[in-house]
Amino acid sequence: MTMTDEERRLRLEFYKLEKYYRPLFDLYTEYQSEYPEYHGATTIDGYLCYRPDVLILGYNPAHGKYHDWNKYGAHLVYTGERPLGIFEWGNANKNGAWYEMSKQVENSYPKNILEFLFKLAELRNWGNIESTSKRPSWGNHAENAIMKMNLYPIGTEDGETLRNLFTKTIARNAVPYDNIFEDEWALRKHLVHKLHQFVDNYVKPKTILCLGKSTISDYTWGEYVPSNYDGVFVGKNYKNVVGVSRTGTWTNRAKNAAYLINDILG
Repeated sequence: MTMTDEERRLRLEFYKLEKYYRPLFDLYTEYQSEYPEYHGATTIDGYLCYRPDVLILGYNPAHGKYHDWNKYGAHLVYTGERPLGIFEWGNANKNGAWYEMSKQVENSYPKNILEFLFKLAELRNWGNIESTSKRPSWGNHAENAIMKMNLYPIGTEDGETLRNLFTKTIARNAVPYDNIFEDEWALRKHLVHKLHQFVDNYVKPKTILCLGKSTISDYTWGEYVPSNYDGVFVGKNYKNVVGVSRTGTWTNRAKNAAYLINDILG
């Protein structure tokens, strides 16, 4: 299949984004003994997709698929595309394929993303949506209709650890960019701005699902409001952005977010 001009531009700009991140990756990778909080880096989980139905945004990668699974020694950087992690065997469902949703939970994070997708598939009439031992007919469509990235490409145990890592880096005057960063929020704003440029100008998603309250807060510059669903939020100025709190059990919130995403898609 021949790529469109928009798809070619998207791929070129993704290359430029990874090139921009590279000095930060190199700092933490080369001096990771000085930054033990660092767990590797990755820029995208899945494939590039121009005008996806949904861009799924996480906060930052933790230990997991493609960021040194169970490696607590030397960590690496993963650039470029790869199969979407939520569709990997045994990632969401214990000893099962992604669509075998009745199986025991292996990892609640991809499991809840799949709960969102199953509900969205039902609302969009993508095809059969029952959890079975057979791959749903909408599986291929989903792989081409969603794209997943993180606000911050640096892997740490959690968001607080990432913020502490940035604080330490600033205190050591080690940030590899020309800008002057007074605090870690200034560095995060800088990185969010770079991601916004990439997303707004080249990905152009129809909707965005932010996983975690911190994710929608940072991505919308704090301009978000509660929706009619408890623990689910919408962008105040970014009308196509939905956020879901990941506090506690968030399976129902993921499903409720699908209703809002479906309404935006129309």
